[in-house]
Amino acid sequence: MASATRIIHNSINFIHRYNLSTCILSGLSQVRHYAARKSTREKARKKKSLTIMKKLTLADKIQKSKKNKVVQVIKPDALRYFDESKPAPTDDVYLGRIFKWNIYPFSEAILNHREFFHPTMYDYKDPYVQLLIEFNMKGVKKTKPVEPFKKLLNIKHKFDHGEERRILAICPPEEEAALEAAGALHAGGTNIVKDIMSGSISLDNFDIVIANVKLMPEILTIRGLLKKKIPTLKAETLGGNTLKLLNHQLNSVTCSVKTYKDFPEYGYSTVSIGTLDMDINHLEENMKIIIDNLMLSKPKRSGSFITRIRVICPPSNEKFKINHNLYIKEEKINTEIEDEVALPLE
Repeated sequence: MASATRIIHNSINFIHRYNLSTCILSGLSQVRHYAARKSTREKARKKKSLTIMKKLTLADKIQKSKKNKVVQVIKPDALRYFDESKPAPTDDVYLGRIFKWNIYPFSEAILNHREFFHPTMYDYKDPYVQLLIEFNMKGVKKTKPVEPFKKLLNIKHKFDHGEERRILAICPPEEEAALEAAGALHAGGTNIVKDIMSGSISLDNFDIVIANVKLMPEILTIRGLLKKKIPTLKAETLGGNTLKLLNHQLNSVTCSVKTYKDFPEYGYSTVSIGTLDMDINHLEENMKIIIDNLMLSKPKRSGSFITRIRVICPPSNEKFKINHNLYIKEEKINTEIEDEVALPLE
């Protein structure tokens, strides 16, 4: 036993003296596989789970693409093209980005568009004349701007606006034939209410529901099915004269006032006032009616609501600025510093 111990001791001394690899002792050393500590096992398990690639679902891929996507901030035209602080042009040819824009009379703006669309130039038949309107959406409270809204504006001189409006009319039996002849997709009385309840008539096939106020008790029984399409006085879909309601919904022009995502105090809207071949006076009258209707939505605060109007005529890129203050009766324009017409919004 003593001799065996001496041999091992001499072998170890020999290895250390000549710096030999310890692999020689692999067969001589004793190895015991004890269980690792609990914390060590947990750490190894976590490390292994990190190396395993997680399979992404479709929702995860969409979320990841949104994070990697560069968000582009869209500035309102009131900030991008603010010209009130610029000098007036001294020549008839000038750079629009350096000087103030020219303000055109409404009739001259229409004549300029007609010149562009003349058969000898662009040769485009009967394009829509539109107003590009900019709004100051500041509310009564500074922290609560005016919400985006949508209105149907009744105009004096009608034109084909190109929108398809599928209207369901709930009316007394004696009005059914006249309403369908005037343009309603379907008209009827209490029988329509029963068909909606049974599912025979799908409300998805209609954009607007108008009703005579006499049948309101029956309509209230299906208010849960009508939801946002329920006729109301405010939306001008409920009244005593159903034919008048129908004409309003069919012939009025749609005006959607929108805001910018990052600039909620700035609004804009594009609304048609007629076609380019219409009489200029008729177009101007339609514009006045639209401006008067929009001014009814102005919050009860000082300062302007409509800040700029340009007359456009797609597909032309030309925009002619007009003096909109000439058509605003309710608003008294102030020239003080607080006036948003003279200065950009803060």
